[in-house]
Parts: sequence; C-alpha cells; structure tokens
Amino acid sequence: GLDTTIPEAYVPEIGLRLMFYRKAAAAHSEEEIDRVESEMEDRFGHLPPSVKNLLAVMRIKCQLKRLGVRAVTAGKAGFALTFDPHTPVNPTKLVASIKRYPTLFQMNPDGKLIIKKPAEGESTDSVMRGIEGALTMLESWCG
Repeated sequence: GLDTTIPEAYVPEIGLRLMFYRKAAAAHSEEEIDRVESEMEDRFGHLPPSVKNLLAVMRIKCQLKRLGVRAVTAGKAGFALTFDPHTPVNPTKLVASIKRYPTLFQMNPDGKLIIKKPAEGESTDSVMRGIEGALTMLESWCG
C-alpha cells in the first residue's frame, strides 16, 4: 500500500517522469539515489511524500543487493529475506543478533530471516527508517 509514484503534478512531462523512474531503478548505490533526489529537488522543488517513498525503496534495494538478499516477501509477521548462498552476512553474528534482538528479528525453519513488522499505526516514514536501520545492522554483520 505504499505510494511510490512520481505525481504528474510534480513532474508534468511524462518523458521526464519515466527518465527519473529509470534513473532511480538503475541506481547501484545510495549516492546515486541521492543524486537523483538532488536533481529532482533542483528542477521541481520539495519532494512529495510518494517520491520520497520511491527513493527510500530504491535505497533499500541497494542495501539488499549489498547484503546478498535474493528475495524479499512481505507477510503478516513482517518482511522475509532470502539470502543468496554467497551472502557476506556472517552467520555466527546473525544468529547472535537474532537472540539479542528477538523483537526485531526471527529466523524461520526454512532459513528466511524475518524483520518483524512494526507496531500498527506507525507512520510510513517510521516504517521505512526501521527497515533501513535493520538492514544497516545486517550490514554490520558482514565479514
């Protein structure tokens, strides 16, 4: 239910909207996403919430790629991450942290890591920051 569109009212020309979608989707790092964000703000002013959501999702995509996450699925419990066999995440650190943060993480019997869903009523910004924070924590377990 997350709105990740570039509104016509914000970028009226469809060709430019498509160009920004392509740039965001093709970004390989948060720095590239930051450049897309700066370009949009420079050209069109303050970003509407849906564009902020789009760029936040693209930043998360970059984090997931670095972590070797092959698939993400959303469910009632939260977000399930399926890791590539060659993930840089250290399994010993992962297991220790799951034990340390049981309100945030859970490991399913099928090997999927669950980032638990936040409390009902949290704002989209809060949820996105929580996911980014959880992924940053996972990145600290690499190596």
